[in-house]
Amino acid sequence: MQENLRFVPEGEINYAQTLNRVKASSPIDVVTTARAISELFKTEDIGPRSLITTAVQELQQTDSLDQQALILTFSFLLEGKPQLHEGTEEFLTEIAASHNYTGEFSQPFKRFIGERLRIASVPQARRGIESPIETRRMLVLLRTNSEFFHDLVNLQDYFSQRISPVMPLNTTWNPLLTELFKVRGTEGLWYVYSHNRREDYLQLMKQLMSSEWTGFNRFATEPWDTVGKIVNKEGNLLDVGSSIGISAVEIAKTLQMQGRIILLDYNNPLRNLSSLRIIDYANPNRRLVPLNEALAKMEDLRENRVLTILYGVDFGEPLNPSIKTVIQDSALVHCANTIPYLSPIKLHQAIRNAIEATSSEGGILKLHNDSSLPLDNIFHSITMQRQRDNLRVLPDLVKGRF
Repeated sequence: MQENLRFVPEGEINYAQTLNRVKASSPIDVVTTARAISELFKTEDIGPRSLITTAVQELQQTDSLDQQALILTFSFLLEGKPQLHEGTEEFLTEIAASHNYTGEFSQPFKRFIGERLRIASVPQARRGIESPIETRRMLVLLRTNSEFFHDLVNLQDYFSQRISPVMPLNTTWNPLLTELFKVRGTEGLWYVYSHNRREDYLQLMKQLMSSEWTGFNRFATEPWDTVGKIVNKEGNLLDVGSSIGISAVEIAKTLQMQGRIILLDYNNPLRNLSSLRIIDYANPNRRLVPLNEALAKMEDLRENRVLTILYGVDFGEPLNPSIKTVIQDSALVHCANTIPYLSPIKLHQAIRNAIEATSSEGGILKLHNDSSLPLDNIFHSITMQRQRDNLRVLPDLVKGRF
């Protein structure tokens, strides 16, 4: 820790020195540095705004692809004080004592529990998706059933190792399991453990566990006016991390882009076994949409635009020339919610790939984290325009908790 903070005198961050170090570091050193500074943000009364401002300035002053990728990686790795629902730590202490658990709870598991506590206490927290009443029953089960407690801890570890290193379990249930057990949500968890279906549940959860959460009108409601005025409407749109392309098609329609829509899904080892939760965000109840209905809706929205699908590509690794040829010179590169699903080292390469894929003739690159995701990241979103080797950050399109 001290080695990585030798440029931080007396608990204060020298922003220029920090960014100079970042630009000259390896990706591994950048990860370590970001973690060290994050500890200051978590424990000291030091705000991140000045550091992020300096990072944005440095980003625009370099024409080095390597340095641009390092600065953006560093910025997205910065964390602040954990955002946990009130009473989460106390609840965790209680259930650990109840089940004689002496291990450390991971931050994703804390977020998982915090979200359940929020839903249980706020009636409209996730209307139409998870019932507060059934969530409270699940929390009682968590207090009283040791098998259930340990199963959830282990499932979160399984999820963290194979799907996302920082995200909590994205749901307490799965649409395919809902169909099998004829129950849904937390009611399903209660059913499994009260009807001796535990082994079936654990086996199927590991097979069908999914990180995917997509929906209609989720990104079309963003303020696209600034991008719409300058994007090349005849150019191609590359959507990184898209599952079936709903949001990409909606973005292309919103911006009136007529070029190809290219879907490049980052590599997921459970891709063929995972299931989609497709939400109609335009519906007041945010209803779940069957896959067939979602695909039909996407076809209707697509109109005459060509859809190119590149599944199974590991965007966190250097891309082979054939893939680069397909995605190069994209007028808009949209990376939405991919960051939480990539390890820090893969994140660096993914950002580098995204910059390379963006057209040097005014192409737009948008790196976007949904601000509603239960993450501690300080930096959420940035939109840039590439002119030759330079990246210009678009005003008012930098978002975060700073």
